[in-house]
Amino acid sequence: MKRLSTTTVAVVAMLAVAALALAACGSSSDNTGSDSGSSGSGEEIQVVAILPEANNSGFTAEAAGLEEEAKALGNVSLNVKFGTSVIDSEPMIKAIENAAVSGADVVAVNPGGVGDQLVPALEAAKAQGVKVVTFDQDVPGQSEAFIGFDLKKAGQLAAEGLGQMLPAGGQIAVIEAGPGNPVLDTINKSMKAALPSNIDVVADLGGVNSPEKGTTAAENALAAHPGLAGFYGDTDVFATVGIRAALASKGKDLAVQGMFGSEEAYEAIAKGCKCATVEQNYRELGNLAVQVSDKLGSGESVGSTSEVQPVLIITPEAAEKALTNLTGKGKEG
Repeated sequence: MKRLSTTTVAVVAMLAVAALALAACGSSSDNTGSDSGSSGSGEEIQVVAILPEANNSGFTAEAAGLEEEAKALGNVSLNVKFGTSVIDSEPMIKAIENAAVSGADVVAVNPGGVGDQLVPALEAAKAQGVKVVTFDQDVPGQSEAFIGFDLKKAGQLAAEGLGQMLPAGGQIAVIEAGPGNPVLDTINKSMKAALPSNIDVVADLGGVNSPEKGTTAAENALAAHPGLAGFYGDTDVFATVGIRAALASKGKDLAVQGMFGSEEAYEAIAKGCKCATVEQNYRELGNLAVQVSDKLGSGESVGSTSEVQPVLIITPEAAEKALTNLTGKGKEG
């Protein structure tokens, strides 16, 4: 299935990915990122998977899922590339360039939030016969298959979590990393539409893109609305970690519903906090990305979109399982 090309491709993108050269099997390494690879048997399908960086538990869980499925299939030669920073575009230029030159059958890309900047490179790669799969976030019109999460369901589960934690209802504050991010906007709109009728949103604060801003936003909401019963934060790594810090400093124990899951969030739930989150199973996403890449590389037809279903994490037992999915370790790990 291996095809050779003499044309290179280039792109300017936020995804920071290491430059790569595909070998016949296994993986290579360089000083611009981190690699991990596996090879199969028989007629190999050469797959290059590109993720923004290794210093993110979601991305590393996706990589673990990619590797896990490649080994299980046996015929997929997988080369996983991590970039060095989510704001460094140069490694992505080299990664797509080398994938096309070295004969990749499929490039599977997590494009982060700047997929539109990848369009010229993806079009050039496709012109060389490379199949394109996107996962986590899409590049509309460029991929033959997209594997993502059911965003509307994620929002509905967040509303369900708030309903379980606040059966008597009450006032909540919403703290968002956006607005403006289409993924978060879809989730948040779905959450608000699905809230139980006895739960009222009395504050909606945006622009929370760091834990410190999450803490400040939560403190402001508590000062303006002393009768708050809980919070919803649309990112565990920014909003809910900041919310919990604000509540701890004020000595308050209010309901906190998060989104996406994080190691810190799962550990807090496992310890019995009055909080919940919605797991996006990144490992399963990686599994599915390799399955679809294998089919495309073998010439099979696939659906244009596949979705991984989110899961509400609200009990310590569920949190332990989610922590294992994310990091490969449980409470004792």
